Amino acid sequence: MLALLAALASALSAGDPVSAMSLFDRGMADYQTIESDIVAITSQDDVVCAIDIVEDKEGKLDTDWYMELRSKSGGAQSERRRERVQLELKQIKGKWKITAMKPITILAPVAIR
Repeated sequence: MLALLAALASALSAGDPVSAMSLFDRGMADYQTIESDIVAITSQDDVVCAIDIVEDKEGKLDTDWYMELRSKSGGAQSERRRERVQLELKQIKGKWKITAMKPITILAPVAIR
């Protein structure tokens, strides 16, 4: 599970939405919203992401997310986010996948000011 979170943080930081989305279960609630948000932030912003596990209860994780989003458009606009995010993970076809995430707003694109 730690490897999955490290892979997610790395994919977001590398601006790789395909690799990031490969870690989510396509059948989960909010999959489409998460996908569009990840595509938006990785195309609009340089992302720095770190995810730490606060508590692990048999596949239900309480995580501490830190994200910094800096606009690629050359402006000085940046946003820092730190939030506790609840994740549920299950093994699907032998691979760990994120099957639930609350809140998903940590991944929302930066609001244009």
